[in-house]
Amino acid sequence: MLKQNLTIERGIVKQIRGNRATVEIGNPETKDCKSCGSCMDIKNPFNLLEVDAVPGLDVGRRVVVQIVRPSPYKSMTLLLLLPVVNLLAGSMIGQKITCIYPYSQNVRMLLCGFIFFALTIAVVSLYDRKMRNKKHSNRQIISIENL
Repeated sequence: MLKQNLTIERGIVKQIRGNRATVEIGNPETKDCKSCGSCMDIKNPFNLLEVDAVPGLDVGRRVVVQIVRPSPYKSMTLLLLLPVVNLLAGSMIGQKITCIYPYSQNVRMLLCGFIFFALTIAVVSLYDRKMRNKKHSNRQIISIENL
């Protein structure tokens, strides 16, 4: 269920800058590639991917690129299920704590539930930001084809 999707495509190296290479994917061969969205963009009409360069790579060489996409179920769980579960857990914890508003159990439940919910949203957004910074690490050249 939380399995990652693996797509393998062929392309041509168009540019090498330092340790990064730009690869143009010719015709997306698989249905997975067309629905992936890794290289489809308004700013990217030529299906260009930026990957880490490997030794022996030259401009114009044909390469095989591996693209790993995380499961969509993981993001759905993080965004939808986890905050609701923590909201309920916070409410239950607020029911037991008596040092905050000792005479009003409802206010404690509401306050603790909201605090847990807000903390969960903050943690999920930090995780999302961290994963966005690692965006290009899921693409790599697995082989260089001979001409």
